[in-house]
Amino acid sequence: MTESDKHHLTAARGWLELGLFNEAFEELDEIGPQARAHLDVIKTRWQGYRAVKKWAEAEEVARGITTNTPKDFDGWWMLSFALHGMKRTQEAYDNLAGVRDKFPGEFIVHYNLACYATQLSRLDEARVSLKRAFELNPGQRVEALEDPDLEPFWAEIQKASK
Repeated sequence: MTESDKHHLTAARGWLELGLFNEAFEELDEIGPQARAHLDVIKTRWQGYRAVKKWAEAEEVARGITTNTPKDFDGWWMLSFALHGMKRTQEAYDNLAGVRDKFPGEFIVHYNLACYATQLSRLDEARVSLKRAFELNPGQRVEALEDPDLEPFWAEIQKASK
């Protein structure tokens, strides 16, 4: 990746943080053809699609990551996140559950499985996944209290946090 490509990537990330999504995509489009295949560029593009809720595009990007770099956990959670965004929550759950044993220490596996199980009305299963997520990342409780997917557990989480 050239210095110019790195500059555009950094700028794109900055625009995303500022919520200026068109500018972020413009910066990504300025990256040279070879560097566009760099995993950091691809993940940043996915973040942009997520931000503007272009779930089909996010799904396509994430599937590319899981195909080309299956040992990179990000592609798997990104794919599930996009599927859930398209209201394909069972597929999101199945995708992530299928790699849970490959990434047992990734709290986001358990956290997102809890979210998906909750939305699928499988609350006992969700509770187990949520407990594991909190064991791996206790600070996640704060975010969980604002996560609408986990609303049925807000009272329990708040009580356990005291």
